[in-house]
Amino acid sequence: MRSAQLQSSPPPSMGLPPPSSHDESVRPPEKAGIPRPAEKECNSVGTSGGSARSTMTPSTIRPIPEAGRICKSQRQPNRGRTWRIVDAYFANAMSLASSATSFKRVTLKILSSELMVLVALISAGGSLFAQQSDDRHGGSEPTRYDTPRSPRAHDVLYRDVAPILESRCVVCHGCYDAPCQLKLTAWEGIARGASADRVYDGTRLHAAPPSRLFEDAFKASSWRRKGFHPVLCERAGLDNIGGSVLAQMLLLKQQHPLPETKVLPETLDLSINRAQQCTTIEAFPAFAQKYPLWGMPFALPQLDAKDRDLLLRWIEQGASREPDPPIGPELERQISRWESWLNADS
Repeated sequence: MRSAQLQSSPPPSMGLPPPSSHDESVRPPEKAGIPRPAEKECNSVGTSGGSARSTMTPSTIRPIPEAGRICKSQRQPNRGRTWRIVDAYFANAMSLASSATSFKRVTLKILSSELMVLVALISAGGSLFAQQSDDRHGGSEPTRYDTPRSPRAHDVLYRDVAPILESRCVVCHGCYDAPCQLKLTAWEGIARGASADRVYDGTRLHAAPPSRLFEDAFKASSWRRKGFHPVLCERAGLDNIGGSVLAQMLLLKQQHPLPETKVLPETLDLSINRAQQCTTIEAFPAFAQKYPLWGMPFALPQLDAKDRDLLLRWIEQGASREPDPPIGPELERQISRWESWLNADS
C-alpha cells in the first residue's frame, strides 16, 4: 500500500523551477519509425569575435524564436548577394536592350526620312537635268528611227557605207557582247543605239533581261524603254551631225589621231575588264575633254578621209536605208521548207 502511494505521488521539486512549455527537455515520445531531427549548428549570437561556434542542445539553451531566420541568413549570405548581382545584371541588360531597340527604331526612322529626302532630291535633279537638256538640245524624238527612211535622190545609200562599217567597225561592234552593246552589223543595230549595261557580268546576282537584236525589241523607241540611248540624232534642236554620238566619235578621232608610237599610251585601256564609257550626246563634251584619244575606231588608226566623209554625209542626210527587195515566191517556198525541217521534232 505504501509502495503504491510512493509510485503515484510526483517527485519533489528539489527547488527547481517548473518546466516551461518552451522547454525542449519535455518532449512527446517519438513515434515509431520517425527519427529525431538532427541538431543544427549555428554561429553563436552575441560572441565578441563573431567566429566562435557553439552547439545548441535542448538541455542547456532554450530555443530563440528568431534563431531559424538568423541561421538561414548566416548560412547563405554569399548566395543571396550573388543572386542580387545577377538580378541587377539582367535588369541592366534588359534596360540596355530596350534602350538599344529604341535607339535603333529612332535611327531607322531618321535614315528612312533622309533616304526619302535623298530620293526626292535625285528625282528632282533628274527632272531638272532633263528639262535643261530639252531646253538646250530640243525635245527628244525616240520614234524618229522606228522605221528607216527611204533615201532621196543624190543621198548616200546604206549599201555604200555598209562596207566601211564591216571593214573598220564590225571587228569590235559585231558580236552580242560588243562594247556598249552597239552593233554595227545592220541598220537596225545603229538605230537601236548603245547601252551601259554589260551583257556578261560575273558579279551579277540576278538574271538580266536579254537584249538580242531582232528578237527582244523591233523598234528604236522600244529599245529606249529598255535603257538604250541613241547614237544617231534624235534631238529636234540639233542637226544630224551635232546630235549624233557616232558622228562625234569619228570627229574626235580626226581631231586627236592615234599617236605614232610603237607602244600605245596607258590612257588607252585595252584590258578585258576595263570600265566602259558609254557616253550620250548630252555628256559628250565632258567625255571628249576627259578622254581625247578615245575617238572611234578605239585604239586604232582613224578612217581614211574618203570613208570618213562618206559616213558623215550619210549620217547628216538622216541615215536612210533603201527598202529590202521583195522576196519572190520561189524563195518563200525554200524558206518555208527550211523552217519546217529545222523546227521539226528531233
